[in-house]
Amino acid sequence: MANEIYVNKPLSFSRIMELLDQYPDLKKISCPPSLYSRISPKYLEALNELGVTVVSVEKKGRPKKYNENDTQRIQHLLKTGTSPREISETIGIPLKTVYYLKDSPLNVGER
Repeated sequence: MANEIYVNKPLSFSRIMELLDQYPDLKKISCPPSLYSRISPKYLEALNELGVTVVSVEKKGRPKKYNENDTQRIQHLLKTGTSPREISETIGIPLKTVYYLKDSPLNVGER
């Protein structure tokens, strides 16, 4: 059985009991930060006494399809005078994505 799970629904008493019944070897529960902040400290303490840790996961979801190299390549081609349509056809990226990557580098915290 799984000893690590990810939950995205609030942890109430009944939900915790359900999870412990469903996963008897449970050691770690991961959840989004917004959910973690709403979990009762009593529940966290009780789970800790049972040997189950609850942690907040910062980033969960679909990974980015295009990386920083793609963005830099698009910006370089634009600087050399290549049109967005030509870039789209050459690289095989949708035109709308070329415009998105042109205006928004994938650097965290910068815009």
